[in-house]
Amino acid sequence: MASDVAKTHDLLGRELSFLNTKWNDYKTLYCTDDNTVQLLDDTASFFFQILREVLRDDFILSLCRITDPPASPVRGVKRSNLTIEYLISIIPDADSTLKETLKRGLLPIIKDRCKSFRDHRNRRVGHYDLDTRLKRPDALLPGIGIVDADAALKSIADVLNAVELYYDKNEQSYDQGIYGSGDGSELIEFIGRAKELQKYFNHKEFGDPM
Repeated sequence: MASDVAKTHDLLGRELSFLNTKWNDYKTLYCTDDNTVQLLDDTASFFFQILREVLRDDFILSLCRITDPPASPVRGVKRSNLTIEYLISIIPDADSTLKETLKRGLLPIIKDRCKSFRDHRNRRVGHYDLDTRLKRPDALLPGIGIVDADAALKSIADVLNAVELYYDKNEQSYDQGIYGSGDGSELIEFIGRAKELQKYFNHKEFGDPM
């Protein structure tokens, strides 16, 4: 793998792993079950409503950033972007089989799966499109859900793994994200224990039912 391809691939892989980490925490907090959502509501409902919106919009922005065009004009000068399309563009012509597979086969899938997210980024998150904010019928945004997000992330991982498989005969499990203590699951567990301790204290001190 050429050094510039390897470096770009590595950076994109890190971005995708971190994005999966944040997305997994979002699903843990808000998409696990009704009991978890109720636990968050009972603890700090307004804060966790804000956090939900922040995490959702951060996901949309991050997903669109790494699937943006390979370059953007800045004051009349084209500046390269760290994106999947940029990675494909710097693959040597000598590896035309790989390049064509990515350009003609996998890249269109990414664009299709990210289209709805890009609509949200362009008209709601990155900019306030007036018609969208006024909720005019002809400006309604497309719905996006867990399945759509998972599919978009997988399409990006498929490109990175195709490159790594071609050059190094290896693949990565990007959907696992980055492991670290203090994730969403541990937060839920901590809040749950705190709630049970509070119930126990109230029972002992005031005779409240358990």
